[in-house]
Amino acid sequence: MDKRNEFEKAAENVKEGIKHSAEDLKEAASDKIEGFRTAAEKQGEKLRSASEDAWSQAQDWQHRGIQLIRENPVQAVAIAFAVGVVVGLLIRK
Repeated sequence: MDKRNEFEKAAENVKEGIKHSAEDLKEAASDKIEGFRTAAEKQGEKLRSASEDAWSQAQDWQHRGIQLIRENPVQAVAIAFAVGVVVGLLIRK
């Protein structure tokens, strides 16, 4: 009987150890996941900010281009014609 009680106690100790290890593993995994989530959110915010900056810059360039065309329409037509000729020659070959 005494051996059986010792065996049951040892089994219970092993069971508790496994349970605690599983809880520790779960907590560690949760911490890692939260860290990944936080890092992903930061990177997403950086990407969002960069894309907004790029969009703003593209709009500025567009407005400047339109302004230059309105200020110099003859020059703009001449440049467009020259670019068309060059592209046509390149495609033709």
